[in-house]
Amino acid sequence: MTMIDHLSVGVPDIEEAKSFYDGLLATLGCHRLAATDSFAAYGTAAVEFLVMLPYDKKDASAGNGTH
Repeated sequence: MTMIDHLSVGVPDIEEAKSFYDGLLATLGCHRLAATDSFAAYGTAAVEFLVMLPYDKKDASAGNGTH
């Protein structure tokens, strides 16, 4: 049984985050599986990691934009 399904983090700039995580996660064999103007989802076969703008439109900070 897997304990954690996925991890998400809040970011202040989604386009900058996509550029950064595309390169970083590729070194781990992960690629972008889905994206919109507010999030990007990465993984190998299924979503394992997401970056997203906080839903409340406030600054991304510890605990805001994550779940």
